[in-house]
Amino acid sequence: MLGGFVGALCVLPFYQGLWTACAKAGLRLQPYPAAGLPLIVSLALIGGALGAAFALVLPSLRRPGWQCGALLGALVTVFLWFIIVPLTGAPVAGGFHVVRMVQTLTINMGWGVSVGLLISLLLSRRAA
Repeated sequence: MLGGFVGALCVLPFYQGLWTACAKAGLRLQPYPAAGLPLIVSLALIGGALGAAFALVLPSLRRPGWQCGALLGALVTVFLWFIIVPLTGAPVAGGFHVVRMVQTLTINMGWGVSVGLLISLLLSRRAA
């Protein structure tokens, strides 16, 4: 539950904030084709689900939360490039445009680091 809340919460300031900084995209409120929801809502739901799973696994990883979060962000990026993007009909990894690839990796790793830090902090407070 805690991980889902943190994962969804980190989408707005960290994922969307980094997206805005890197791509100057702003909040994506237009409907997204998969479910007809605004993209930011879809991203928050996905972020919540990933955060919940991450919170379950993090205590057993024996590494700092931010490092595990960075790995989470990198894994999400690889999954996006090679599974999700081709399913939408777009070229693999967005056509391997280096600038866009670096932006995507930066955004997802920034989100992952923020999730890792916040979940670690909240889990340590809960244990105390």
